[in-house]
Amino acid sequence: MNAKIEEKIRIYNGLCKVNEGFRQVLVSKEMMLRPVVLRMHQGYIAKRATIQVEPVEGDYLFKVEWHKDQESDSIQQWVNGALVNVDINEYGKLWRELTKTHPWSVEFLARAPLGESFMPWEGYTLAEKAKAKHARQFLKTYHIRQFDVDEFVKSPKDKLHYQPQPAPEGLLDRIPIKRSLEVHGELSIQQEHWYMDIGHRVVAVQTDYTKALKDIIPNTVKTLICITQGAYEHEGAYHGMSAYVYSLE
Repeated sequence: MNAKIEEKIRIYNGLCKVNEGFRQVLVSKEMMLRPVVLRMHQGYIAKRATIQVEPVEGDYLFKVEWHKDQESDSIQQWVNGALVNVDINEYGKLWRELTKTHPWSVEFLARAPLGESFMPWEGYTLAEKAKAKHARQFLKTYHIRQFDVDEFVKSPKDKLHYQPQPAPEGLLDRIPIKRSLEVHGELSIQQEHWYMDIGHRVVAVQTDYTKALKDIIPNTVKTLICITQGAYEHEGAYHGMSAYVYSLE
């Protein structure tokens, strides 16, 4: 018999459209913020927000929502696996406790224009902690010191491939990429950095970005690593990092 898989509840901290939306914050009974799982930086601007963990017993969810000229607020508590409305007589006390503990919530939990809903959160989110761990191990494994872990943490997960994969056909015919876009008078750069495992250590591939890989690496190399700064284009500029490990065997 197949086990039932229950979808986890995530608390999106906001969705601010032109004439409607909401903002909300999840806290413990002691008014401590519940951890942020991740920050959604991509996609439609109204959907860019922090996302908190699933509620646990006793947690409070403070919420404000609006539609055109109408606006309302609410407080719910997680009880026995569901959100239930808090007694209206408790509203004043609970709102005062929240805003005293988190003064920024006064401005955050209010009607907002079209835009993002990033709740203040210091340090890595839970997802970023995992990404940092994998990036740190990757850089350590291949003895690459040129890049900071934070550069990988801020990049989309689907651009980061730390495990060796078969080299695609024609890889060695490629000429390493280095190009730029002008954005508001400044250059936005996309640049590939190649490394090769020569058996006892990993070294950078020396390239002037005019020759194919097959013309600048020894034919004894079994593993190539490509790290790209400015890995993808978005809104007319290059952003993020990508990482690939290719096996030539």
